[in-house]
Amino acid sequence: MRHSKGEGVEALAGKTVMDASNPIADAPPANGELKYFTSLDDSLMERLQSAYPNTHFVKCFSSVGNTSAFSFGSLTILRVDVDRENDRARNTLNESRIQCHILKSRLPSSTPSAAMINTQFRKRLSLLALLLFACPLSLPAQNAAPVAAINSVLNELHNAASKADGSTYFKLFTNDAVYIGTDAGERWTIKQFRAFAEPYFAKGTGWTYKPRSRHVVIANNPCSCIAWFDELLDSEKYGTSRGTGVLTLNNGSWKIAQYALTFPIPNDLAAGMTAEIKTFEAKAKR
Repeated sequence: MRHSKGEGVEALAGKTVMDASNPIADAPPANGELKYFTSLDDSLMERLQSAYPNTHFVKCFSSVGNTSAFSFGSLTILRVDVDRENDRARNTLNESRIQCHILKSRLPSSTPSAAMINTQFRKRLSLLALLLFACPLSLPAQNAAPVAAINSVLNELHNAASKADGSTYFKLFTNDAVYIGTDAGERWTIKQFRAFAEPYFAKGTGWTYKPRSRHVVIANNPCSCIAWFDELLDSEKYGTSRGTGVLTLNNGSWKIAQYALTFPIPNDLAAGMTAEIKTFEAKAKR
C-alpha cells in the first residue's frame, strides 16, 4: 500500500484485504486504558471501505473459547475460535482446534478519503499471513488424525483375533468394556468375555473378520475423547457381518469401550429368518 491514493484505489479494486489490527491511537494510555483513534460511530473498517469502495475488506478477530458470533452492523466479520483440548491432549499436535466462521454482508461505499487511514493499519498487515495459514476460510472437515488412530485400533483388533493373540486383543479394550455377541444372551463384561475367549486363544483358535468398510464419528464435545463406529465385515463362515461400538480416549490412546457383533439380515429374508428365530426360542423355553 505504498502508493498514492489514486494508485491504491485502483490497485486494490476487486481484491480482498483482511484486517487483524486494532485502531489504537498513538497517545499513551489513560488510567490503564488504551486510547483509540476511532469512535462507535466511525469504525476503522468504515473508514477503509470509504477510502477504497471497490475493495472487499474482512475484519479478523481472535478469541479463545468464545462461541458467540461478532456482529457490527453491515461489516463482514471473520471470527477465529481457538478451542483448547483437555489437559491430556495439550502436548499433542491437535492441541488447538481452529474454526473459522464468516458472516457475509456488504458495507455501502461512500466518498473515498485516504487521509483517514491510520499508519498502524499498514504496519500490522503482516499479521494477516499468519491468519491465512492458520485458518481456512471454511469449516474444517473432521480431524483425520483421531480417525486414523481409531481405524488402526480396530484393524489391530481383528488382526489379533485372527492370530489368536489374546494379549494384544484384550489390551485394546477399556477395563470396563462390554462385548455384545451375536446371540441375544451374549452381553459380557470384558472380564467375562476374556474368560470365554482365552481357552480358544490358548489352543491357537481365533476368529477372522476382515473389514470391508467402516464409518467413524468423533463426538462433538470439548475433549473430542469419545467416538463411535460401524463396520461391515467379511467372514468365511458367516459371510457379511457387522460390528458397531464405542471408543474413548484414555491417556492419549483410543480404547474400545463397547463392541457389538451382529449378522445383518437382508430385508427380503427377514420374515423367514425371524420366524425361525422365534420358533427356536419357543422350543428353548419348553
